[in-house]
Amino acid sequence: MVAVSDRQPPERPEVSAIDQVRLDPRLRTRDDSGITAVSLGTLAWAIAWLVVTFAIPDTDDSWRAITAAGFILGSLGWVFLVIRQRRKQHRRHDQE
Repeated sequence: MVAVSDRQPPERPEVSAIDQVRLDPRLRTRDDSGITAVSLGTLAWAIAWLVVTFAIPDTDDSWRAITAAGFILGSLGWVFLVIRQRRKQHRRHDQE
């Protein structure tokens, strides 16, 4: 006779954390595209450029160039991601 406390639950195959996220939609982030991250980064570069240009006028020109480049490249990245997301949505819509 087997005691109740000696019973073990049946073994389940281990599921990795990545597979759990893929299988459970509640665990997924709302923004998988990265648009929010790029937007915040671009905004930070824009603020840094404004501060370096207007609040600290005697700053070395290289800092102005670096912050301007960060803003410009972030803007280009944002446009790229928005276009990519729209194409992906159109493909999904066409498949349905």
